[in-house]
Amino acid sequence: MKRYLSILFFFSFFLSLYAQDSVCVVRVGYVDRQSVIDSIPEIVNARAEITRLKGEYEAEFFAMTQDYNEKVKRYLEENDSMSEAIRLARQTEITEQESIINLYKKRYMADIAQRKEEIITPLITRVDDAIKSVSESLSLTIVFDNSTPLYLSDQCMDITAEVKRALGIGADADTVSDIR
Repeated sequence: MKRYLSILFFFSFFLSLYAQDSVCVVRVGYVDRQSVIDSIPEIVNARAEITRLKGEYEAEFFAMTQDYNEKVKRYLEENDSMSEAIRLARQTEITEQESIINLYKKRYMADIAQRKEEIITPLITRVDDAIKSVSESLSLTIVFDNSTPLYLSDQCMDITAEVKRALGIGADADTVSDIR
């Protein structure tokens, strides 16, 4: 909120300096960006793809941890009856499996993050481009996200419906929860 107030203050200061020589009209708009994002039909498919991929990775991770837990349990049960060489071999095996599990988790988390970036970022960019296009066509000076302002006067323009139209999305489309 402080960031928006700072930007607004700076913008107002700049306009007051500029307005000394001419009349300057500030047109303010706002958009419910998350609503627009949730209305994109491709977002459902993107989220389903990420969920499917995450499920596959987690199933493999679960199988790996089950195997690890069984080895640790067997080691603890048989620890007293093992020779020193067998004990060291099993400890090494358990330690190596821990490393493999940790590396696998790190890699699959990175892969999921990369897939989100590849699939969802272009959709977000489309929304941002549509917001810019609509704002320029309506000659708006500044546009805020609807989730931030505490007060909006009647002079502020809600451009959410126009942005959805620019994207070819029906204003009454079903919405889906948070994208990130």
